[in-house]
Amino acid sequence: MKRSILAFLALGFMVSSVLALEPAFLPVGVGGKYSAMGGAGASIVDDITSAYYNPAGIVKAGNLELKIGAGAASQGLNDLLATFGNASSPSKFLIDNFNKTIDVNGGVNAIVGLNIAKIGISVIPVGRLAFTKPTAGTLTGTSLNGWAAYEGILTLGHTFSIPGLPAGLDIGANIKSANVSILSETINSGTTSGNTVINYSGIGYDLGAKARIDTPVLPISVGIVLKDISESLKGKANTSATTIYPVTGTSETSTPVETNVNDLPRPMTTVIGASTVIPAIGLKVAVDIDNVAAYSYSVIPGAAATSAPAYSLTHIGLEYPALMGLIALRAGSVSGGPAGSEISQTTYGAGINFGLGINIAALVDNKNSKNNSTYADFGFAF
Repeated sequence: MKRSILAFLALGFMVSSVLALEPAFLPVGVGGKYSAMGGAGASIVDDITSAYYNPAGIVKAGNLELKIGAGAASQGLNDLLATFGNASSPSKFLIDNFNKTIDVNGGVNAIVGLNIAKIGISVIPVGRLAFTKPTAGTLTGTSLNGWAAYEGILTLGHTFSIPGLPAGLDIGANIKSANVSILSETINSGTTSGNTVINYSGIGYDLGAKARIDTPVLPISVGIVLKDISESLKGKANTSATTIYPVTGTSETSTPVETNVNDLPRPMTTVIGASTVIPAIGLKVAVDIDNVAAYSYSVIPGAAATSAPAYSLTHIGLEYPALMGLIALRAGSVSGGPAGSEISQTTYGAGINFGLGINIAALVDNKNSKNNSTYADFGFAF
């Protein structure tokens, strides 16, 4: 897949230092419906976005379904998309914006999914970008850092009848092709930059289960997911130096040097979710808790390993049906995350179903408004 369709995820990086990847490659929500509910989808998902939330949800999906959706940061969106279009040539983007000041810290994510007879095939590209050019008319202090990822996912599911569970036990599995690209271009002095691109790829697996339990008070749906089971990505690094000539609009790049890098482990994430519907008013309430395992990594062979501690995320979602179920109003929140990089997010949105389902979501970052984003998707299911 071309880098121009990949999104970037922020990464603190200096060319002379060891790369440091954030533990989670994917965002806290995919698709307009569950993104608006704070990403709390493990126990309630019932469409092709099961590939992200819980593969067992494919069992409750229709026999034919198509969904297409995308979201992006609302601030600096033009610069963000322009940068994506020049991802394979960052120097060109710097030349085109030589007389501008730019400060972009945003991202995009998307999903394209097809479900036929409860067999799902989907692609989820996602990412974030950190780009800073502090002064117009000079490149000094400029840095373009980020990483991009996409997963191609095959989702399978099945239902088992178990005594005491009237709706049965739904189980599912994902087989994933995971790909990650890390990009950095930093102006070292004058108009000379150091460039590094590291490409990783590998195979991963998810397992999930869902069930409904009828209690004397409220019916409760529960879900559990194990993401990125025994997953490790192999990669290679390409480094080069570029001299930029803003006056002529040209640049010269040295021949890239390819080197091996250590395998990159993906930490396993355990998701536990529960949901219920409050009688009389029909309000659906869902809660997910993600637990990301600790892991160690060392990108440069021979370098000391860096430890990434375990952390958790809490997702809370609400959905209220209106107009006989034709419209759904949604809200939610996300909190938690790695120490020093905690997430505090408020979400809201709506869904409209008149044959063609349309979902929209707004995600508000309570710590940095530049990370505010919107998401929309559409599709059908039979």
